[in-house]
Amino acid sequence: MWPNELTAGGGWLQTIQVPMWATEMRALLPSFLRPFEAGPHPKLTVGAAQVLRLGASTAGLPGNASMPLRARALQDDCPAASANEAPCLHVLVVNVLADTPVAFTVEVESPATVASVTGQHMSAGGPGINATRLFDDGYNVSLGFKGNTIILSDFIGPGDTNIYEIGCTGPKPRPTAGPGGRTISPPWLPCANRRVSCWDHTSQCSGV
Repeated sequence: MWPNELTAGGGWLQTIQVPMWATEMRALLPSFLRPFEAGPHPKLTVGAAQVLRLGASTAGLPGNASMPLRARALQDDCPAASANEAPCLHVLVVNVLADTPVAFTVEVESPATVASVTGQHMSAGGPGINATRLFDDGYNVSLGFKGNTIILSDFIGPGDTNIYEIGCTGPKPRPTAGPGGRTISPPWLPCANRRVSCWDHTSQCSGV
């Protein structure tokens, strides 16, 4: 293992992949563990998926599958204090083909999210509503709306996973100092803002 003061763990990047993945999953736990009584998560439909590598096909897909993407929408059960804020929605898209990027469009049925974001921003002449790509890349994607449906279009790399956040304006958890000077990170709460600002995309990210 080579020493490296800029890399968590002090060595090869693959040595930090498991804790990085675990950190991202902890941030999304309120969405994954939404109470059963809160009702089903929003329905997501893949409207279009086009492989972009010349000559690529769906031959590498498992079984009789013809769609190169797996996608799902998850919605936080926001606390009462966040009732007037935009609902908190996460869109997960996975490219199961490891040899080609894919251009895609997904449609998410979420009447509460559409009513909130269009009422607060679009009708007031404010900026358009964005979905923010989390974790691996930090950029915004402009959303479209069709009735109670949110339309998100983007690109995904070969064998990659894209996670987007829509809304989610609650406060971030504030780390505290624990015994021996160790940092204690409290759990993420529903509807917290998971967006981050990174100065080193490999490992050094800080919340904003």
